[in-house]
Amino acid sequence: MLTDPHIVNFDSAVFSVESVQKAVYRMGNKIFASISLDRNLIRLEIEVKDKKATIEEISNELRQTVNDYSLREKISAETQEVRNVVLATAFSRVVSQENE
Repeated sequence: MLTDPHIVNFDSAVFSVESVQKAVYRMGNKIFASISLDRNLIRLEIEVKDKKATIEEISNELRQTVNDYSLREKISAETQEVRNVVLATAFSRVVSQENE
């Protein structure tokens, strides 16, 4: 049984569309969602699939999940150079060992 649609907005200056999409995908067993852009907002229209969960609980979980993906995105960007150096070093050793 579905609930009535509920709107949840995210500031597009703070959150990426990709983070919101990933959160919606992760919560796909709990919600139906429609994503749209409205000026500086990422707008979600959600419906709860499980009648046992309240819209407030689902909205809070959604916000937390979007925040989680947003932080993962920022950490990934900040550590990209270090990861590239580690990978380059690891592969250079493998290539060096194969050439011996």
